[in-house]
Amino acid sequence: MEEKMRKTGIDVIGDVPWGTHFCQFYQTKQDLIDILVPYFEAGLLNNEFCMWITSEPLRTKEAIEALGRRVKNLDDRIKKGQIEILDYTEWYTKSGRFNADEVLQGWVEKKKQALKKGFDGLRLTGNTLWLEKKDWESFKDYEAAINSVISEYRMLAVCTYSLDKCTASEIMDVVSNHQFALIKREGKWEIIESAEHKKRAEALQESEQKYRAIFEQAADSVVLIDTETGTLTEFNARAHETLGYTREEFRKLKITDFEIIESARQVSKHIEKIVEQGADTFETKHRTKSGEIRDILVSSKAVSIGGRDFILSIWRDITEQKNAIENLRISEANYHAIFDSANDAIFVHDIENGKILSVNQKACEMFGYAQGELTQLTVEDIGTGVPPYDQEHAVGWIKKAAEKGSQLFEWICKDKSGREFWIEVNLKRAVIEGRDRMLAIVRDITERKRAEEALKRIEWLLHPKAAQPS
Repeated sequence: MEEKMRKTGIDVIGDVPWGTHFCQFYQTKQDLIDILVPYFEAGLLNNEFCMWITSEPLRTKEAIEALGRRVKNLDDRIKKGQIEILDYTEWYTKSGRFNADEVLQGWVEKKKQALKKGFDGLRLTGNTLWLEKKDWESFKDYEAAINSVISEYRMLAVCTYSLDKCTASEIMDVVSNHQFALIKREGKWEIIESAEHKKRAEALQESEQKYRAIFEQAADSVVLIDTETGTLTEFNARAHETLGYTREEFRKLKITDFEIIESARQVSKHIEKIVEQGADTFETKHRTKSGEIRDILVSSKAVSIGGRDFILSIWRDITEQKNAIENLRISEANYHAIFDSANDAIFVHDIENGKILSVNQKACEMFGYAQGELTQLTVEDIGTGVPPYDQEHAVGWIKKAAEKGSQLFEWICKDKSGREFWIEVNLKRAVIEGRDRMLAIVRDITERKRAEEALKRIEWLLHPKAAQPS
């Protein structure tokens, strides 16, 4: 997934995504100024909340003076609360001793406060010269924990270590707990990348390429929506092609630019509801670029990527499906023509026992049976037989649809060869040739399921603390 890049202000590094955690090995006060002053200048100029935790050899007053020489309105920014420059005793050891959990929670709380105040995220640094040998092991564990925590949030962090104070084994510990390290060689700053991080990045790139291919090939529209702005952060080709836009045009749109049913305020409230509930499935209408109105089934799920909240949304165009049902209601005389020409599989069931009474040609193609064969089968014969994909549950859904008028659900079934695949079943009660029947519009959603799984895999690769997808 694409993430917004942030300017570090450090030439040798350039731009990085949220969640970046690196370290600097320094020898002099000027080394700290060379890296941290442009680092915080970039943060202040790009609407970030900044925290600078100081220690020898660059104490709080000197840090303010050095940054003030680059940021002319620094005093105003301090008064407005955009930056805090504190001594390590006011942060790392404010309770008299170093408490890893307390410090970690403090960073997370500061990030929350920053977002509430309208800042894009939190940029921080902490100097470790105060650290005593007896605290090294607990601080090493803290760094490993913060490396994991920062990766989940809109935070950037650089930890500074005195090169003269660290032993060779301690330097190795530090590098392994950061994505990369900065060190000066022959007067120039260079990047040393953690072997572990590099290995994981290479594996991520390979896996992401694989799952992105599935994402792009999905038969349904797949979009990632920023919950704060309503913008379409990421989407596959199907999403913009269905609505008649180019990729460049679609990237500039918000949901409200093509949503028909809900107003801008309702869309915002609906996004909040999905974030709160975790997921939602509903029908709506979208307007294409040419002005055509399409019926859309939306299946949405709240996800977190890089510490930011998004909604992963699958859009299925069900216009033809709804038209087929409506046409069946309007004219029974056209029933057979519509029935046989539909692009979706159609089953007609007996309401009482779920028996398959008739099917169209698309159903035969989907399941690999001749028409006469399918009508001799029960739902149990084409389901997996494992709850909730068995006869009992299928009949239960039919009865619910009979009571409510409709029912939408997903089902794992099998074709004549025994191949299992996912379908989406839209049950509608209808009068067909003068009799009360249950109409099942069936669509193969195997590709959609693969796309959803691909996105879960990408999210897990980015944030392995989450449960690994099956």
